[in-house]
Amino acid sequence: MDSEQAGTDQSIPLVEHVLEHAARQDGDQAEMPPLVIDQQDEAGVMAVPTDGETGPAPLVIWTPRFIILFVLTLVPGLSLESIFTQAWLVNWITGEWVFLGHIVLIGFCLILLLMVVSSRWILYGAIFGLIWTIFMAINLLIQDIPDMSKISILADVNVVTCLALLGFYICLSVDRLPSDRWDAWFLGLAPLIGVALLAPLFLLWSNRSLYGLENSIATVALMLSALVWWIRPSCWRAAPGPTFLFGVVPIILLLLNIANGGVNANNFFLAHVVLSTSVKFSNREASFFYSQVALLCILLGVMRLIKYEKDA
Repeated sequence: MDSEQAGTDQSIPLVEHVLEHAARQDGDQAEMPPLVIDQQDEAGVMAVPTDGETGPAPLVIWTPRFIILFVLTLVPGLSLESIFTQAWLVNWITGEWVFLGHIVLIGFCLILLLMVVSSRWILYGAIFGLIWTIFMAINLLIQDIPDMSKISILADVNVVTCLALLGFYICLSVDRLPSDRWDAWFLGLAPLIGVALLAPLFLLWSNRSLYGLENSIATVALMLSALVWWIRPSCWRAAPGPTFLFGVVPIILLLLNIANGGVNANNFFLAHVVLSTSVKFSNREASFFYSQVALLCILLGVMRLIKYEKDA
């Protein structure tokens, strides 16, 4: 009897210890969600629990706030571009003001990118991007100069614009992206690839003057701009969003040039948009709309870079 009572007395502290330990674990688990939520609100990132690690969770770039801003730019942007196209067709608005608005927004975002930039390559890319916006604005101003031959001037501005876009893309595509042997080979051979594309294109061009050479250089610059993003697997793995947004722009412009019989080559971004042309009415409408889409893609891509640099 005494032995049974002693065993019972010895078990009581053990039971109390187990209950106290369980209550402590429940209290810790109950306090954990508010702590995680507070950390999310302060840092603006998603807390990802890791096994055996006590350090900070890895940053998640695509926060809900940015996703909402991105969607609110994409969806109303496409709707407005359709409205602008219809208003332009009935001569309610002029194409210069529509595209000037796109360029101003892109330039503003590039200036914001310069303010938050933490990478040398992104800095160089933003500078090339601002050069691109300046020549786009010059292109628009040329349209309003009356009584002058604009073809040769437009070809000069067009080739510089496309080369600035290529420099913009190269700087962005090599920043903080894992490089493999294919990337090194491609970037090293890019000048030779450009020459290999330029020679047959210029020889097959009907106009073999300086004007035709400038158009050929602009075309090759757009081809390389697309290849810099789309044929490098490292870009798709590390940055699929910017890779698609930036890479689709030269593809759109080259397809519009093919659809319009090569007439766009002297003014890729604004051909059949602010000038009177003899092409079909449906082609002019498509050129106007998809040229706006190309500029919208650049705007969204720069917004994505700003978010990336702020969280880096």
